[in-house]
Amino acid sequence: MDLRDLRYFEAIAEFEHVGRATERLHRTQPALTSAVRRLEEACGAPLFEKAGRGIRLTAAGRVLLKWAQRVRFDVEDAKREIGDIGRGLSGHIRIGIVPTAAQFLLPPAARQLMARAPAVTLRTVVGLIDSLKPMLRSGELDLMVGTESTDEPGFSSQRLAEDYIVVAASANHEILQRTPTLKELTAYKWVLLVLPLHLRTQPIRNVAPVVGVERGAFAQLVAA
Repeated sequence: MDLRDLRYFEAIAEFEHVGRATERLHRTQPALTSAVRRLEEACGAPLFEKAGRGIRLTAAGRVLLKWAQRVRFDVEDAKREIGDIGRGLSGHIRIGIVPTAAQFLLPPAARQLMARAPAVTLRTVVGLIDSLKPMLRSGELDLMVGTESTDEPGFSSQRLAEDYIVVAASANHEILQRTPTLKELTAYKWVLLVLPLHLRTQPIRNVAPVVGVERGAFAQLVAA
């Protein structure tokens, strides 16, 4: 059945008159009668019968009208939902994210998303880069938030934030007398926080260490 034929059928059923329906739809009478004929052939039963100077629905016509209205409502809902997806207002998003970003970046970002697009559903996978990247390549994830890595064909990246790696030590420690290299830092013993895990398992590249003591806060201690 054609959606246009069903729309014409609804108008004829509403007015119980083909002539009045043509005025509403701005279509010719032959176009409307042809639509009714096609529907009757598809249903295998007459949809209208004469009633005085007008027409009225048959039992089969009343059944078809009920379903035609439901189809129209469903089509309108589908168009609305598709439009919302196009505007980013609904849909399902699958995000892979490293532990540090999940702790600090995800909560405010999720609150903003829910405020702007409450119909959007969000699924997060927290893990390390090595486990998230294959999921992104296979299509299991829509996007990934993680530490900077080498570029790959078919993917684009955007920097969201910068994370500083800080060495905290006693003010009298010999390490503060110079700017050490990462290799030199391996000569010392370190205390590590449980999080972020990816900093303990991923190699550190192209990072200039910032040596100093943070006051009033528990400093993050990282070993190369």
